[in-house]
Amino acid sequence: MLEVNDQPRQWWIFYPIKGLDIVDEKHDLLEPMFGDCTLVSRKHVRKIVPLLRLNERMAPGHDHEHDITYMIENATRRGEFQSFVVL
Repeated sequence: MLEVNDQPRQWWIFYPIKGLDIVDEKHDLLEPMFGDCTLVSRKHVRKIVPLLRLNERMAPGHDHEHDITYMIENATRRGEFQSFVVL
């Protein structure tokens, strides 16, 4: 149950795509191309994760953003996935 002071939470779900290499330098995650979803490159991950402000919102003393970046980038470790559908 949400309390009066609770902020709405934003969730992003990354689905890897094989064979689509996006070359745009900027992502459009803040204004998604398809309304509630968009396509992003794995090169955008280091720009996107800080938008979640995890290090500000979660327990101090740990780099949560680094962990999420590591997990997403290593989902693409062998270079199989160049892009993601993000919902």
